[in-house]
Parts: sequence; structure tokens; C-alpha cells
Amino acid sequence: MGGEATQGSPGRWCPPSYGLGPAAFLAGRHYNAEVVYVAGGLYGNPFALSRLAALFDAEPATRKLFILNGDFHWFDRDEATFADIERGTAGFVRLRGNVETEIAAPGDDAGCGCAYPASVPDEDVDRSNLILGELKQVARVIGCDQALGALPAVARVSCGGLLMAITHGDDRSLAGWDFACDRLDETWRDGLGNRMQTLGVSLIASSHTCLAVADARFQNGQLQAVVNNGSAGMPNFQGNPSGLFTRVSAACWADACDEAPLYRALVGGADVAAVPVRFDASAWQDFFLQRWPEGSAAHVSYWRRILGGPAHHPDSAARGLFQRHV
Repeated sequence: MGGEATQGSPGRWCPPSYGLGPAAFLAGRHYNAEVVYVAGGLYGNPFALSRLAALFDAEPATRKLFILNGDFHWFDRDEATFADIERGTAGFVRLRGNVETEIAAPGDDAGCGCAYPASVPDEDVDRSNLILGELKQVARVIGCDQALGALPAVARVSCGGLLMAITHGDDRSLAGWDFACDRLDETWRDGLGNRMQTLGVSLIASSHTCLAVADARFQNGQLQAVVNNGSAGMPNFQGNPSGLFTRVSAACWADACDEAPLYRALVGGADVAAVPVRFDASAWQDFFLQRWPEGSAAHVSYWRRILGGPAHHPDSAARGLFQRHV
């Protein structure tokens, strides 16, 4: 389980430096806030970033925190857009994902660093490696590649009585797949509850596997939860063009967001909600096509999802005590 350290073909493995675990989380910076936004998988979408910033600015709480938990770069292959994403995210807490980590890597042994499982076709892996290679060149021209690689991999946050850990992948690897929709049940059986108890947290927020899922269940006599927001910059559900982020708030601010959640649960006294990012989908599609025309690596891999979303539904994402919001 988690990202494998054994070296394989680029894009299929994680370097040992991706390893996390209790020591990494306990050493992570600790924040306190009444409202927390966790947005992973922005993927260089400036329209999604603008919408997220507007929602965050409108939050009435005085102690609020915006965390980007990795892969805020991806489709921004041109220098101007890449620089815009850098400027637009600079005021938030930024955690590196495999994209930012590999942008700074001296070689390309790990490719995109996604640690794709065997179920992902080799052609998809190869295209991801090509995209990362282009981003690496752009970041070097701009001069921000090493700064991206120096970003922290984890953070801890106290919010409304809830202590949570935030990273890009899972609790054992920066690019781990343990919190994927099709693995999460097995991950619980594999002792996730005990590992969370060791970390001293009741919630872990991630995004790496790019399909949203949220599960809250009682383990070891306490309520524990995992929430994976999928992608803030791409559609997450079939027929719905919106991105998705995780909003955690003290109970008194549960309904203060200008956007209603798709599903939510009360965990450790805090409201944990999956909230849509309703950016201008038409403008984003045009923007994407200008940079990734038909036949390009990103177009082949992502255009169908950008147009119609993945074969995924909020009812499949909301599990355990997470309930659809009506």
C-alpha cells in the first residue's frame, strides 16, 4: 500500500524521499483557523483559482486559512500562465505534490512522480511524463523550480476542535494511492485508524488520485475521516464541469460559505464539506485548447474529462457518515 519506493519505469514509482509517516507529519507546521480551504489538483486552471480566491475572500471568519495541497501546476505549459499561477497562489499556504517535487528534481528517473498503479495504461503514464517535462523547462526559465521543490509536503491544522493532517497523497507517501476511491476500504482494513491515532489526528485531507471520495467512520472508539477532494481545476463528477475543494470550519461558520456543499459530515466538532468550484467552464475549455490542441499529450489524456467529467457521482464519493447536502 502507498507509493512504492522500488524503482521502476518513470511515472510508476516513488523515490524514497516521497516517504512520509509519523515523523514527517509531527514535524510539519501547525496552524490554527476557524475556516480552512484545502484545494488540491488546481492543475494550472486560472479560472478555478479566481473562483476559489473569491469564495475565500468572502468568508466572514477572521481566522481563515487556504492550503493548496499539491499539483497546482499542470496544464500551464506557457510561461505567462505558469507565472500567473505562481503569483496567484503565493499568498496561500502551498504544499508540494509530485508535480512540484519533480519540477525541481535534477533528473527524470521518476517521470511525473505520480506512481501510477498497474490499472493505468502505459500510454497515459508516458503522456504525463511528457507534460511534466514541459513544465520543468518552463519553471527553470522562470526561475522558480527549486523553490517549488523546497515547499513542505505536510501541514497540521486545528479547526473547531478538530485536528487534521494535510498532504498530497496518503499518510505514507507524498504520491501514495491509499486514499483512492477503489482502495480506501482496503486502507481502513490495513490499519489506517491506528496510524491516524499515532498521528493524533481525526481527519486527513488529500487529493493525489484525482477522484473525489470522503469517508468518516468510527475506529478505535473515535470518529475518523479521510477526504480526497479530487481536483479543484477539473470536473469531478459526470456531467458537472465544476472543480471541488474541501472546506473545514468551526460549527458556527458551517453555512457561511457562498457556495453550498455537495456532501458533508461533522467530524470532531468541525463541519467537513466538499464544495464545488464553479468556474467558467467554457472559458477554461477555450483556454485549455489554446495551450493543448488536439493531438497534444494533455488533450489526449484529459479533454474528455474536461468536457464531460469522469464516470463518477457524488453518491459514490460520499461514504460513511458523509451525507449528500440537499
